[in-house]
Amino acid sequence: MLGIFDSVHARDLMNRAFHLAESYQLPVLVLSDAYIAQRREVRDAPVDNRGKPRRWAWASEHGPARFKLTGDHVVAPFRVPGTPGGTYLAAGIEHTAEGAPTADTGVHQEMNAKRFRKLDAIAAETGGWYRTLGRDGAPRGIIAWGSQHGMLREWVAANPEYRVFLPEILAPFPVRALEEWRRGLEWAAVVELSYQGQLHRYLSGLTDMSGVKSIARSGGVPLSLGELSTLVESQQA
Repeated sequence: MLGIFDSVHARDLMNRAFHLAESYQLPVLVLSDAYIAQRREVRDAPVDNRGKPRRWAWASEHGPARFKLTGDHVVAPFRVPGTPGGTYLAAGIEHTAEGAPTADTGVHQEMNAKRFRKLDAIAAETGGWYRTLGRDGAPRGIIAWGSQHGMLREWVAANPEYRVFLPEILAPFPVRALEEWRRGLEWAAVVELSYQGQLHRYLSGLTDMSGVKSIARSGGVPLSLGELSTLVESQQA
């Protein structure tokens, strides 16, 4: 699950979304909001030398099993239609390594374990998919995502005692990078557009969020500098 900062960032992140989807053969969600979707933005012409995302294609030496559970790769090679010998059974429910439907709970457990190993591999590849704002060592920190990026760039420029952590990928979350970034903070808060403070709740299940405030409000309109200042002051009262 990826999160877009602005219209320019959207193009780059969509390219990476297709890379993940094709490389790991799974769906990728890209989150945006109306503030980004319903706008125009002038940008330089993109220079992108990356190749198109490609799936690992199956060949006869890979063996007959389409969904084999063993081997070094967490992703099985994809059977490109028309490849000689590449015909396989694709069930819409749980299946064996050969693709046949099954209700065997042991097989179901093994297949799920293999699927979740994809997330471990993605986490290793995307551990650097985040941005930070402000100076290293600033004593106060804000964690946010999405279109709050633009406002927070102005916030740290006006308030040099703050630094900001903004993930580009929300799941799997770059937890290690967040924990490294948090070191030395005297005060921290998660700032988000969510009545229930969903990002704060989510992070609380991934890492120790003791003492980290939740600054949240409803609505798709980004916070203004003045509004954030008022909310931060209310948390410090």
